[in-house]
Amino acid sequence: MDEVEAINLLLKYKIPAERLLVARDEDEVVKVCKKLRFPLVMKIYSPDVIHKTDVDGIVTNINNLEEARKAFFVITRNVKRKMSNARVKGVLMQRMLKGFEVMVGCKTDPQFGRVMLFGTGGLYAEVYKDFAARVLPLTKKDVEELIKETKCYEVLSGFRGKKYDLKDLKNIIFRFQKVVEEEEIVEADLNPIIVSDKYAKVVDARMIKLKLKESD
Repeated sequence: MDEVEAINLLLKYKIPAERLLVARDEDEVVKVCKKLRFPLVMKIYSPDVIHKTDVDGIVTNINNLEEARKAFFVITRNVKRKMSNARVKGVLMQRMLKGFEVMVGCKTDPQFGRVMLFGTGGLYAEVYKDFAARVLPLTKKDVEELIKETKCYEVLSGFRGKKYDLKDLKNIIFRFQKVVEEEEIVEADLNPIIVSDKYAKVVDARMIKLKLKESD
C-alpha cells in the first residue's frame, strides 16, 4: 500500500491526516496548486524510493505556483540522477504543516502478535530510537502510558511553555488500532505525525496488509 492509499485509508477511518494529491506532470502541478493552500511540500512518488531524502526527493516551503513548477523539475531530475531505474509516477503534493514530529508504528511479533509503537518521529527517528510499545488491543489508559514512557513526552507535555494537542494525538493512536485490526495490517509506519497547539495530523504513512505480504 503506497502513501496515497495509506493516507486515504486513515481518512476513511476518520483519523486526522493531511491529504496527498498526485501530480504527474507540470500541468497537473498547476491544477493541484489550485486545490491546496500554500505553503506546500512536494515529494517524489515512486514505489522504488523508500527514503525520499536520500535521493533529494523532497522540496519544502513552496510558496507559489512558480516555485511548485520548479520543484517538480528538481525532484524528478534528482531521483532520475540518483536512481536511474526508479519508476517515477510523478510527485506528491501536500499542505505543509509545522510542529513537533512524532511517529506511530505497528509490528507483528511472532510471540505477542500485533504491537503498537509510539515515539519521536521525523528524519532522525531511527537515530534517537525513542519509542515505547504496547501489545494490542489498547485501552485509552494504555495510550496515555505509551506516550508518557517516551522521552518526547517531556516536549509534548509543555516544555518551555509550548503547548501541543495531546487529545488529537491520543485519538490517532487509539483509532489506528481499529485500522490495524479490521484491515489486517501486519506492519505500518505513520511518520511523521505533526503535533501543534491546534492539531495532530498524519502527513506520511506506509502500511503492509496481510494479503499483500502472503502473496510476496
